[in-house]
Formats: sequence, C-alpha cells, structure tokens
Amino acid sequence: MSASSLPAIRTVASQLSQALERYQSDFDEMVESWMDRHCYQTVAAELHDIRMMKGALPQLSEEMADVLMGHVDMVHSVWNAQIRPSPDATFEMKRLRQRHRAAVEAMGRKCAEISSQQ
Repeated sequence: MSASSLPAIRTVASQLSQALERYQSDFDEMVESWMDRHCYQTVAAELHDIRMMKGALPQLSEEMADVLMGHVDMVHSVWNAQIRPSPDATFEMKRLRQRHRAAVEAMGRKCAEISSQQ
C-alpha cells in the first residue's frame, strides 16, 4: 500500500465500520420482526453496500466471508424457527445470532485498526 493511498483506505475503512453498525442494527430489527419484507430489503441493500466497500480492502476477505456465512445461516435459522417452532430451533437461532454478531464486530474492529493506521 502506498502512502498516497492510505488516506483513501482509511476513509473507506471508517465508512465501512459505520455501515456495519447500521447493518447490525437493521439486522437485529429484521430478526425481531421475523423477516419483515421491508426490513429484509433494507438489510440486503446494506449488505450489498458493505460488500462493495470491502472490495477496496482485500485484507477483510476472511471477515467478510464470516459475516456473509453468518447472515445466510441466521436467515435460514429464523425461517426454520417460523416454520418449525421448537425449543431447539429457538436455541439454534440465538446461537447463530451471537455468532453473526461476533463476526460483524470482528470486521468492525479490523476496520477500526485499518482506519487508525499511520
């Protein structure tokens, strides 16, 4: 990375960190609403934007993969809990939700590291 590109990279990392916070908040709202269509569309658009910004930061590939896998697993889990309600489905949904949140937070921390690089 050249010194001249560092300010742009830090800016993208900062914007990505903010986008992850919005995404997590809206993702939580989507889960609580049991996949309300409007909430789902908002979250899907935010995830698309996050993926586009991540393109400028290849060092976030592993974290992005974790967020995407967590997203898909969580959406499937919410759907499953709606279709086949059970204590096991609820437990699995809570477990996956914690894992997804941890992935988003890990990506946010790495963005903070990148945006604070000298």
